[in-house]
Amino acid sequence: MSEYVQVLRSSDLTLNPAGQNAECYRVYEAMSVGSVPVIEDTASCATNEGVLRLLKQHKAPVIYVSHWHELPAILQNEQRLSPGEIIARRVNVVNWYRKFRRKMRDSFVRVVHHKFFDN
Repeated sequence: MSEYVQVLRSSDLTLNPAGQNAECYRVYEAMSVGSVPVIEDTASCATNEGVLRLLKQHKAPVIYVSHWHELPAILQNEQRLSPGEIIARRVNVVNWYRKFRRKMRDSFVRVVHHKFFDN
């Protein structure tokens, strides 16, 4: 586990191919350490409204690809970034993720409170 976390921390991008489900913990694990998820957003995934809905609704700082042939262009763009730009982006990703977690927690608490305590 510690090796996995270290790899995430040292990665500016984290690839997230769609498997049986387009969403996985890797997306959130990557953002927690400032690595930008590159998420496969295929047509088959896009037909399901719930897939990637929260990330899109909350304008997550991720990169969506419809096909992995787009990866070379993404990597070329990465090479153009200065170290300062990469650091600023990592800080932005971590801050976005912290705010997102707070929003999700607060939303969950509101729903639970409404369902069980508001009569």
